[in-house]
Amino acid sequence: MLQSIDLAYTNNKQKIEADIFELALEGIAQGRMDYQKDPILPYIIETINKTVAKFGTLSKEEQEKLVALTAEQLATVRNADVRARDEYILTEPKIDGSLRNNPTVAKILQTWGK
Repeated sequence: MLQSIDLAYTNNKQKIEADIFELALEGIAQGRMDYQKDPILPYIIETINKTVAKFGTLSKEEQEKLVALTAEQLATVRNADVRARDEYILTEPKIDGSLRNNPTVAKILQTWGK
């Protein structure tokens, strides 16, 4: 995607840079700048539309294959899930000193995560 934008910039460099200069002058005169007349934006939108169009022509199977996780990725996600769950369950809650001195709370905390 970036290559097509770089190519569009290279092919239209003089016009884009002249337009950018003019926009900068307008922005200085108005006291603010925005992207409404950005000369590169049409090339970016064109590139995005072409990319989206390519995805629209993919079959259901091709789409699923494109976003499917590999066995290694699935294993990584599962392992991270297990670690996060265990860390959450086994980590003792943050309790201030006065509540910690309560006999019931102290008894629960003694067996927390065991």
